[in-house]
Amino acid sequence: MRSLRSSLLAAIPIGAGLAASAAGEARIGRDVRLEIFEPAAGADPVGSVERIGDPAFQAFAAAVVAGLPPASATLRFVALPLVTSGDRPLPPLPADPPAGAGASCRITAPWFDLSVTRGGMPAVAGTLRWNLRQLLSDQAALAGLAPAGDAARPFARSSFDRLADLHAATPGMAASAGLPGELRWLFGHAPRSAFGRFADGAEAFATTVGERLAPRYARLATLLIGRCLKGDERRIALADIHAARRLTRDLTY
Repeated sequence: MRSLRSSLLAAIPIGAGLAASAAGEARIGRDVRLEIFEPAAGADPVGSVERIGDPAFQAFAAAVVAGLPPASATLRFVALPLVTSGDRPLPPLPADPPAGAGASCRITAPWFDLSVTRGGMPAVAGTLRWNLRQLLSDQAALAGLAPAGDAARPFARSSFDRLADLHAATPGMAASAGLPGELRWLFGHAPRSAFGRFADGAEAFATTVGERLAPRYARLATLLIGRCLKGDERRIALADIHAARRLTRDLTY
């Protein structure tokens, strides 16, 4: 059976593939340009879905591109890891590009900021964020747990490992005391093993969660883009995961 990554990449109608420019952008066919930032893998942007290092982020970007309706598109994809590789903060991310002045419809949500132009030459532009901490915060909110509300910042490595070790060493309900909701959800669902460190297993499980949810969040993005293109709405604003689930219920792990 083919992996999720290879299946989604094969589904993208890109002919001979993506050609990256020196600026880190790429053209797919004649209508789509991409700029992809993955700070955990390096400071420079890439212009090819195939060059994304994180499997879940790659699956998300590939599924969005594959599901785009007929329209030209200029899209920036940005990934934030759950945990930094050390305690040094990630390099600063680029500012989101300004919304197009002639946009017919704008989409704002914790995961996307997009502008859609209708008419004879429909177009989509904006930023799509792959943020594993945000996804875990979404699952926590759906489970009735209060996330920390700081999903834009990854956990520092020492902080994540310390909280995971404390959770693993504390019996019963007390193990979750004081944890933000996203870590209560993650640590409560991550499998335990007699071998290896719980922090490593929890981080690996978070990656598994991302891989399962990637195509679902991609479908949410393309659903909203299609709704903008086909309707007469000027703005679609989703405040949180509960608002998103009123559109599609397929966002639960």
